Amino acid sequence: MSSILKKSVLGFAAALALFGGMGCGEETTYSYFTIRLSLDPTLEPEFLNRVSACALEVTGSDEAQITVPCVGSNGKVVPSLPPADYSTSETTGQLQFILKVLDLNQKLIAEGKSPRYGIVPNGQTAASVEAKKIDTGTGMKPAGDGGAR
Repeated sequence: MSSILKKSVLGFAAALALFGGMGCGEETTYSYFTIRLSLDPTLEPEFLNRVSACALEVTGSDEAQITVPCVGSNGKVVPSLPPADYSTSETTGQLQFILKVLDLNQKLIAEGKSPRYGIVPNGQTAASVEAKKIDTGTGMKPAGDGGAR
């Protein structure tokens, strides 16, 4: 073999060994969540007219903010919120999902917290959260939803 060909073959083999070994360690494992989102069905139309945006906050072993399309093109709250999908590469721990509803001034007016869900590597978990009206007059949340802030 000519010396140029030997150098090319050796260079290719070295590059293959160097780059071929990168990223060949552990495979990334994902855990998947489908979150059913809803607004308290007892919310009055006057209250719903104040809604301008919704967001889903993920807390716990992983963190994220997800925009939830809750207002239609007509400016009204959609009759049923679409489910949200979330995946994490965390393999242990728990996640909690918090649905936040904001008014035209970007003020929190309704909120719901899911239970904590365990992360199941390579698993699919169904979760749900319902946002309930926050009593903005006293700063207290309705009973059964965590009490005072």
